[in-house]
Amino acid sequence: MCPQIVKSAATILVGLCCLVVIFVFVMNAYMKGERATREIASRRRVNGERANGERSTRERANGERANRNSLAAPGVFDHARAQTRNVSMVAQRRQKSGNVNMRDDPTAKKAVTFSDDKNTKIMSVKAERVKKLTTVDRKQQTASTLKPSQNTSAKLSTVVKNENKKKDIRQPDSNSTSQQHINTHSTRSSIRNGRKTDSTGISNGTNPHRQKYLIYLCDGRRPCAGWGDRQRGLVSTFLIAYVTGRRFGINMTNPCNLNRFYQPNQVAWNVTESDIQNKSVRFIDSMDAKGAFHGNLLKVDVDEAYPEDVIFVRTNVEHFWSVRGNPHYKKKLPPLALHGRPWFFKEAWSMLMKPTQHLQDHAEDFLRQCRYFNRTKPFVCAHVRIGVSKYNPKDTEKRNDVNKLGALWDFLQAYVSNGSDVFLATDNPDVREMSRKKFGSAHHDTGGVILHVDKTRGDRDQERACLGFEYALLDQHVLTQCDVLVTSNSMFSARAALIRGTVENLFHFANGNVTKVTRL
Repeated sequence: MCPQIVKSAATILVGLCCLVVIFVFVMNAYMKGERATREIASRRRVNGERANGERSTRERANGERANRNSLAAPGVFDHARAQTRNVSMVAQRRQKSGNVNMRDDPTAKKAVTFSDDKNTKIMSVKAERVKKLTTVDRKQQTASTLKPSQNTSAKLSTVVKNENKKKDIRQPDSNSTSQQHINTHSTRSSIRNGRKTDSTGISNGTNPHRQKYLIYLCDGRRPCAGWGDRQRGLVSTFLIAYVTGRRFGINMTNPCNLNRFYQPNQVAWNVTESDIQNKSVRFIDSMDAKGAFHGNLLKVDVDEAYPEDVIFVRTNVEHFWSVRGNPHYKKKLPPLALHGRPWFFKEAWSMLMKPTQHLQDHAEDFLRQCRYFNRTKPFVCAHVRIGVSKYNPKDTEKRNDVNKLGALWDFLQAYVSNGSDVFLATDNPDVREMSRKKFGSAHHDTGGVILHVDKTRGDRDQERACLGFEYALLDQHVLTQCDVLVTSNSMFSARAALIRGTVENLFHFANGNVTKVTRL
């Protein structure tokens, strides 16, 4: 019995050993297969990464080569130089072949020239050969700082005599919405220069880097209203330029150039003629909200409705609410515009304008005469707009009555009796003389020429007109510095109040009464 049991146990043990051997063999084979699979996968991954790296290197090298050969985000001068270089190459090839014909040559250019005819500069467009483009010297104009002299009137007269020596951007005598294409190209040459244009030469926007301009225009060829209205239209145009991504410019030469008295502060608005040369142009007249432009600002994309490279806008309209309500620009508004119209105007004007040394010195000299810098009592100012009178027959309406100023004199007398000095700005010499008699040495005025700046168009005495313009700017600048300010029915003092920036001690005179102003 026992030998049988031992034999059975041995058989079972041998079987178990065989199973163990088989299991070990199978596991070794499995592990070898796994290792082989991992090695193959690893080799494939390494080969793939190497191939991707080589492909990325080739693509990066190709991209860098393409960037070097392209005009990536060109400025206006870079684009002009590239355009001139490409067109010149075409011209040289045709000259070598002896086949240059200005009439048939699609690369023939038109260049802008500016000619002086007494006080009016007229834009003329004349054809030139392509080869002349290589000699064009694009030099940016620089504004000269005017140094004051002892006599302010004589100083300004000297400045005005040099008026016709400078060249400004001028509007040709055409319809307000007419299109003047300064430069036209064939589609083929335009594509070669990085943009595609249609037969009219208007850019279709395929090149987002093409510099476009929006320029406020007041050159005397058409009315552009008084100084306060101009300020309103100018700042509105700046807002439109901001939301459309266009470069903002100012061309105000009536009755003389604005840059004699104000210079760019934080925004370079002094666009030169070379900046806009060889660009398509449109002129828009939106005075008193006439025409379609003001209505379009409520709903359309300006660049789609007006695709030209350069848009000149003549306007005296407050476009603030139209732009702010336009769905195309809700996300493009500057933060300043979110605080309301008065705040936006004040801050935008500060960003745009800085008095020239000439105007600043003139203002400081006058304020020193008013004992402003060492005052111990409030400096009180009043603007009295009379409107149509024997002194100002070209004005549009009558604003106040010279014989109904009693309430204003009583208001000012209370401050004079307490030791304050009074500054009076007015469009009527009789009002000025009345104040001098009432307040004596406490009365102050600039004593300058009284005129409406927009009523001097065609005036033969441009020196007198420019002198009157300076005194108007000086008057408003002083109004912005006052501790107590009385405005009138005029955009002139209304804008001064906005620049002053507070309703504290702000009053308004109208219909024979002085009332407190509670909001700007």
